[in-house]
Amino acid sequence: MNPGSEDENQSGDSETPAVGIETPEVGNENPSNDDEDHATQNENADGSEVSTDANEDVDNASRNEVSENPEANAGTSGLTQTQSDQANIPSEQSIANDSDTANNKEASLPASGKINVGDKEYAVSSAGTVAVAACENKKVKSVSISGTVSYNGVTYKITEIKNGAYKNCKKLKNVTIGKNIKKIGAGTFKGCSKLGKIKIFGNSLSSVGAGSFKGIKKDATITIVCKNKRTYDKLVKMIIKAGAKTAKFKFKKS
Repeated sequence: MNPGSEDENQSGDSETPAVGIETPEVGNENPSNDDEDHATQNENADGSEVSTDANEDVDNASRNEVSENPEANAGTSGLTQTQSDQANIPSEQSIANDSDTANNKEASLPASGKINVGDKEYAVSSAGTVAVAACENKKVKSVSISGTVSYNGVTYKITEIKNGAYKNCKKLKNVTIGKNIKKIGAGTFKGCSKLGKIKIFGNSLSSVGAGSFKGIKKDATITIVCKNKRTYDKLVKMIIKAGAKTAKFKFKKS
């Protein structure tokens, strides 16, 4: 054997592994790139995770601020309700005005609780309405009882004619009874022998006292103004029972 050839072969053999070694080194370049890509991906993933965590931290901080300040939140949410409640509460001025009105009403009344307007005396009730208590002119020929009466700037509803208010007014011929009258007391027109014409606005009238029309003119005409025939028939019965047995009745719808 040729020693030189062996050396050459050995040297050749030694060079072959070197080439083989270089191959893995070349192959290792790709893993490094992959590592860089993975690192980049991990950085991106980590970056997005950091960003998400930051947003969640901001949201959590906002929630914590809300939860840590319930009184402030309650105050803000309750503002509308408070304003609504205040709107429903009467103002001091309105209460004062109502009080002044009531005081003025009381101050305008005499201690007796009776007022005189024209030829009539009125009794004021606790409900703030009035009743015709008496006629101061016994020679009166015509009487008109309206729906209301005013006294010292205060207006009252007239809802009643007291017992015997016009008893024995011998010259009385005509009477008109207003729409707010609910009750005609006993003996109201008793003995008014010339009373021949009566007009009653009867939608509110519910009571006619005993003998209230006893002794009026025999052929007196009584016109009842009311909402329907049923009400008219009811009032006719009450007035006849109260003494107007020979009177003529007329119905007028209103």
